[in-house]
Amino acid sequence: MATEEQFEAFVNNNGPQLATIPRPLWKSLFIKLKNEIFDAGSYFAFVPSERRYRRYGLQLQREDGLAAESAIFLLDHSWTFAPQHAKQVLSESPQLLERLENLMALKEEATDEKATEEGENVGIPDEWTDTVDLISNQTKATKEAAWEALQNSDYQMIDAISKLTMEDHGTSDQMRALQEQIAGGITAPEKKPAVPAPKTKAERINAVMNMIWKYCQTYQATWRESDGVTKSAAVWYLLDEVGSAILHDDDPNVQVVPFLYTTPEGIIPYSVTWPIKDLANGALLTRDYVPAGVDGIERTAYLNAFFPTGEHNLVQAYEDMLKQQGSFMTPFTFASTDSSWDSVSAAMKQSQEVLQLDIISLKDALKAVRACYGASAKWFAEAFVLLTDLPVFVGAHLYAQELKKNRHWFVMSEPLLGEMREFITTNLAEVVRQRDLPDAGLVRRYIHRPALYGGRKFAVDYTILLWSSGEEVQLYRHKDFVTRLARDEFDLKDLDNRNRHFALPRFDASGKRSPDVPTFVKNIEKSLSGRSWESVQKYTDEALKAVFAARLAAVGLKKDKPWFAVHQVSVEFTDAFKPVITDIVTGSELLGINDWGGELARREIEDKKGDFVRL
Repeated sequence: MATEEQFEAFVNNNGPQLATIPRPLWKSLFIKLKNEIFDAGSYFAFVPSERRYRRYGLQLQREDGLAAESAIFLLDHSWTFAPQHAKQVLSESPQLLERLENLMALKEEATDEKATEEGENVGIPDEWTDTVDLISNQTKATKEAAWEALQNSDYQMIDAISKLTMEDHGTSDQMRALQEQIAGGITAPEKKPAVPAPKTKAERINAVMNMIWKYCQTYQATWRESDGVTKSAAVWYLLDEVGSAILHDDDPNVQVVPFLYTTPEGIIPYSVTWPIKDLANGALLTRDYVPAGVDGIERTAYLNAFFPTGEHNLVQAYEDMLKQQGSFMTPFTFASTDSSWDSVSAAMKQSQEVLQLDIISLKDALKAVRACYGASAKWFAEAFVLLTDLPVFVGAHLYAQELKKNRHWFVMSEPLLGEMREFITTNLAEVVRQRDLPDAGLVRRYIHRPALYGGRKFAVDYTILLWSSGEEVQLYRHKDFVTRLARDEFDLKDLDNRNRHFALPRFDASGKRSPDVPTFVKNIEKSLSGRSWESVQKYTDEALKAVFAARLAAVGLKKDKPWFAVHQVSVEFTDAFKPVITDIVTGSELLGINDWGGELARREIEDKKGDFVRL
C-alpha cells in the first residue's frame, strides 16, 4: 500500500514530468504506476474505425460518461526501437513481428486483399482494372485468371491475352484482331504494381516498417555517464494496442504523454492518457497527432504522415518557392587578377593576423543558392531543412508523385544527439516524422540514376581554399580530389543496403587511396561517350565557384584584415555526368576539432603547396 511519504517522494522526483499532468490526477497515477494497474479496459472498447489510417478506434462505454480530468490511465509501450536496427530485431523476434502486424491490422488487410467477391476487382490495383477488364472480356476468362495471366506475363497485355487464348486454341487471326483493338484502345500502365499481400518474412518486415511511422512516438532520454558527462538520445516507441487505437482530431478530447517511471529495478517507460473534455457514452477517444507548436500550413504538411490533407496548398507552396527563388541576391564576384599560388602562400606566411573562417555549411549553401540562382541551380542537390521547410518538402514530394518523378529522399540528421543517422527512403511518412526530433536535419532529393564506376556508386571530394587579402577574394581547388566508392554494385531496389548507396574512401594494400586520380580518370572516361574528364571537371568547377559566390554574397566581404577558409565539397554525378553538390564540410569539421588555429591551417595548406588551381 502506498504511503504519503512515498507519494511525496514520487512528486519530488518527477516534478518536470508531472507538470504536464493535472494535479488532481497525480495520486491516482502514482497508485496505478506502483501497482501496475491497467484499467482502460474497464472504460473503453475497440470498435471498427471509418478512418483509413486506423482499422480500430477506442470508444468510451460507460452510461454516465467520463468527466474531464476525472481519471488517468496507463498505456504500455509495445516496442522501443532504433530505426537503423529495427528490421534486424524484427527478423529475430517472430512474436514481436506478429504482434505489430496485428496492432497495425496488416494481416487483416492482406486477408481483405485476397478475398474475392463476384463482380468486384478485389485484389487488383486500381491502375490495372481497365486492362484486366479488357483481357477478361476478350478471352472470356475470369478477372482473377486475367490478373494472374497479366502478372505471369510480366505485365505485357498482349502476352497475357496470348497465354489465355492459346490455351484455348486461339488462332493467329484472332490474336491479330485483338492486337489491333488493343492498339486503338486501352494503354496499359507503365508501372508495375507492388505485390498486394506480403508473404515472405522480409516482405512482412518491410510492411511493418513502412507503416510504423503512422504509429510511433518519440521522447528524449537524458542520462549521466560514469565520467559525469550528460548525454541525450531520441527514443522511438510504439504504444500498446489500446494507445494505438486513439484516433486523431484537431480538437482532441484526451491528452497522451510519455512518463518514465523510476523503480528500484530501473526505469520503466509508460504513456498516460486522461480526458481533457467531458466524454459522453459512446464517444471515440481522439488526440492531436501533431507536435505542439506546429501550426498553419506546417501542420497540414505534418498530417500527411498519417493521411492525405491539403495537397493543393502544399504543392502550391512548392511551386511558389520555385517561382520566387533566384532574384534576391547577386552572386559575389571573385578577384579578376591572377595571383600565383606562391604569392598567396607567401602572404599567408608573412601575416601573423590571418584569420581562418568557416564560410559555408550545407544549410548556409542551401539558403544562399536559393536566393541567388533558384531552381536553375541543377548542380546543387534540391534540399530542405525539416524544421523550417516541411510544407515545401511535402509539396515537392506530392508534386513529384503527381508527375511520377523521382521521390527518393536522402535524410541526414544533425549530430546533436550523438551519431548522425543517414538513410534513403521513398516513404513520405518516415521523412515527415523526423520533424519530431531536435536534430531533424536535412532531406535532399537522392540521385536515383547516378553515374557509376565499375557498376558502383561514387562521389568525389574536393578541397577548396578561399584567400582574401582584405580587399578581394580568390578561390582555389586542390588538384588531387578524393574518390569514394560504394562497396557493392548500385541497386535502387535495395535501399537498406548501405554498401550499395554510401560511397566511402578505399585504400590499396600499401595504404594509399584507391583509385588514385589518374586511374579514376582513365577508367571513368570509358563511360563518357567520347568526352574527356576535363570537360566534366570544367562544369564541376563552375558549380563549385557558383556555390561559394552565393554564400559570399550572403555574408559580405570581411575587409578589416586578411583571412582564408578551407572547406571540403562532396560532388556526385548523374548518369549524364552532370555534377550535383551533395555536402559541404567546414574547415573546423574537416580537421576534427572545434577551434583550430591559423598556424595549424597554414601547415595543412603548405603540405599541398603548388597543388591548388585557381577557379
